[in-house]
Amino acid sequence: MANTGVLNRGWVFRLETTPGQNIALLAQTDGRRGIWNMLHEWWQMSSSHHLPSTKDLDTVVRQGRKDIDWMAAVPAQAAQQVIRDYLGAWRKCWAGHGTVGPPRFRSRHRDRPSLDAPQARDLCITRISDKFSTINIAKIGKVTFRRHRAIPSSARITGATLAYSQGHWWVALRMQLRRPTPLPTDRPPVGADRGITIPVALSDATFVDHPDWLTPAEKRRMLLLERRCARQRHHRWDTRGKRTPLGGERSQNLRGDHRPAGAGRATTPGLAAQPVPLPRQYLLRGGDGKAQRHGHERIRVRNCGRTRDERRPETRTQPRHPRQSMVIPATENRLQS
Repeated sequence: MANTGVLNRGWVFRLETTPGQNIALLAQTDGRRGIWNMLHEWWQMSSSHHLPSTKDLDTVVRQGRKDIDWMAAVPAQAAQQVIRDYLGAWRKCWAGHGTVGPPRFRSRHRDRPSLDAPQARDLCITRISDKFSTINIAKIGKVTFRRHRAIPSSARITGATLAYSQGHWWVALRMQLRRPTPLPTDRPPVGADRGITIPVALSDATFVDHPDWLTPAEKRRMLLLERRCARQRHHRWDTRGKRTPLGGERSQNLRGDHRPAGAGRATTPGLAAQPVPLPRQYLLRGGDGKAQRHGHERIRVRNCGRTRDERRPETRTQPRHPRQSMVIPATENRLQS
């Protein structure tokens, strides 16, 4: 039965590794991936009635660490943890937990380099200053990590996981913390909703604010970003639908030149709009219209009270690329109950 008074947590710290330690960690992660792929290949080659047992896998890994150099670079406990992880992956697949599929081969480019240290007694975490501490890694030695948060003295560390991400090595300490006992109170229970502008909103119409979350410099930075966002939003909405310096209208107004009024919506209940493409010659009237200015021709669109001016060369009577217009008549749409 699980202990309800214990919380399992994982705290992540960044390691301050040297170039030599980076090479050693990469060698260990490559060996761990190679052991996984070797076990998976052996499993696929075996018959479904004669699958290798845990003892067979352990024997092969032990012998391989004696004969093969890249397997010898992996610590013994980490190599044994690879066997447990591989068998656990098959058990999760057989149990059908969610969308968990069968194990697959691991690739250097697809999978993140990681290494597990199941023995917490070998970590030997030592504090050397207010910001830094050291941790002991098998076959590497002491590695400094940045201690951005204090580890409680009552916490029980059960293991660690090393991973490479974003150009740095990270260590995740698995620890067990005591579950805090809630203080007795006579207030009625309320619901809480977490937000962004307001941290916590309670169901009794009260709010919980934390003004000390941001430093003065962060507040000034946030104010500058909010002002910049407001200027960009105002500029984006303010330039829509206005005329250009040359006197022409923007595309938002030009889109409705050849569209009849009310074509974008069904005015009668039970009717729906269906677009029907029509040739340009059926939409134009007055092909012999008089030119108002040199190089311009007045065009009136049928079924539409709008007019527009279109610049055309004097040597052509029709444009090179005629514009396709759309008329959206209302058609009956029978709704099924």
